[in-house]
Amino acid sequence: MKAICVVALLTAALVLCGALSPPAVIPCHGVSNAAAAQLAVQAILDNHEHGYKFKLHQIQGSTIHQVQDGCEMNLRIELNETKCTVTNPKHVDDCDIRQSSETPVVANCTVMLDFKNSGVKVTRYECDTRKEPIDLHRICPDCPVLVPLNSPEGLKAVHDAIQQFNRNTSNSNIYVLHEVGRIISYYMMMTGMMYSPSFTLVETRCPMGTRIVPESCVPLCPKRAKHAYCKARYSTINGLQGMDCEFYPAEDNQVLAPGEMEPVCAHPHTGPPAPNGPPGPPGPPGSIPPSRPHYHSHIPCREAKPDSQRDIHPICNWPVEQMLLTQLKTGVKSK
Repeated sequence: MKAICVVALLTAALVLCGALSPPAVIPCHGVSNAAAAQLAVQAILDNHEHGYKFKLHQIQGSTIHQVQDGCEMNLRIELNETKCTVTNPKHVDDCDIRQSSETPVVANCTVMLDFKNSGVKVTRYECDTRKEPIDLHRICPDCPVLVPLNSPEGLKAVHDAIQQFNRNTSNSNIYVLHEVGRIISYYMMMTGMMYSPSFTLVETRCPMGTRIVPESCVPLCPKRAKHAYCKARYSTINGLQGMDCEFYPAEDNQVLAPGEMEPVCAHPHTGPPAPNGPPGPPGPPGSIPPSRPHYHSHIPCREAKPDSQRDIHPICNWPVEQMLLTQLKTGVKSK
């Protein structure tokens, strides 16, 4: 019924949802930009599985033309990155966007929609995700700045924070890194360079107190796992200074029946290494093992920057980049 109502809005039908059959030819002049934008944003959110949620900022325009059995729309929208990770159950409308001092991120997207008698669907979209062009050093010389997601100091902070997190005996199971969302850096007189990573943890099958190395613990299925979103403070002189976390409950918290085993799921974050070569040798004590991608080291966005420059999570183009993701997982090369 919800989908039928959306179709009715998009075609500006003057009847109740479901009351009448769709017209033989959809009137292209009656398509609503606002309703189309709502559908476009939802499609982007459904496919965006890393980093932070985005919300609509403005509709920049559209073009639409009649085809044989309906209409095709080219919709241009601008989205703002929010502070809610994709694992946060909060509705995107309730998520705050970043202020100018927090390095806001925007995405300009072109979305193609098909309006046919059989329904309405998003067929593809392309997004240019970038940091807002704000001269932060001029308006706020002492404000923190973003550093790459594979910053050695930032990842050392994440590693130490996870070790401290898993000493919390109130948790039933061990947690491991799901992904690093962003890392900021700033200088303080008494503590030197400070690094503050924001990262998401996921609950694993390993019970608290297990003798298994935490990095070897397998996460629970996404809907069965609890998540934690943490922000740590780390000094290059004094080490870990503190950490704050908020917990997100599992979507499926049904208690298993006696003897029933937890389902097994594939996890893209613990999948194959980045395509630039095999895992390297173990790092120094305390470093994160390179055999596990503890941040999105291979976000399958063709437009993504090299690892050394990547400090934000872009919206990947769809469906072309989704095909690339499948190729990376299966090892199939494009022709």
